[in-house]
Amino acid sequence: MSDAYHHGDLRRALLDEAAAVLDADGVGALSLRDLARRAGVSATAPYHHFRGKAELVTALAEDALADLDAALAEADGETEAAGGEPHERLCAIGVAYVLFAVDHPERFRLAFRPEMGDPFGEIDTDGLPEDVVGFRRLVAVVRDLEPEADRQAVVALGAWSHAHGLAALLVDGPLRALAADRDRVRALAETVLAAPGQSS
Repeated sequence: MSDAYHHGDLRRALLDEAAAVLDADGVGALSLRDLARRAGVSATAPYHHFRGKAELVTALAEDALADLDAALAEADGETEAAGGEPHERLCAIGVAYVLFAVDHPERFRLAFRPEMGDPFGEIDTDGLPEDVVGFRRLVAVVRDLEPEADRQAVVALGAWSHAHGLAALLVDGPLRALAADRDRVRALAETVLAAPGQSS
């Protein structure tokens, strides 16, 4: 059995193994039996933490959104610490979003699969979600950028749409040939997401 299991963290060990499988071979390759073998535990041990593959996949999607959230927070924090204005912080968040997608395409796909439901909860143009993983840093910056409360949701959704659209084009669309070149992706994202009017 693995050290992780002995220390009572089998769930985390299984999720880490699952993330490695996901990154290498996609969600279709996930199997609780295979993960048990990789973790060095009995074939039934994973079922103490996940009732089945669907529950495992949901947990992986939640992890992916948390990792995305952390990447956006780091990019914004660095830009803010360097004296960046709100529009520069918004661009940095968008670039980090795109880079996360091309660095972790399977996690990005998983987080936004239709069957995962709406990970962001109820979002409409009448208000901003207060504390949503993957979206909260964007919301905070938009509040600094847009003084008119009735426009903040539109600005936030517009910025998210730009970043997500570019990410989708790079991961699964006609720009996917560029995804292997991270420097070109960064340069493209910085240009597109800093374009005048993209957040207004």
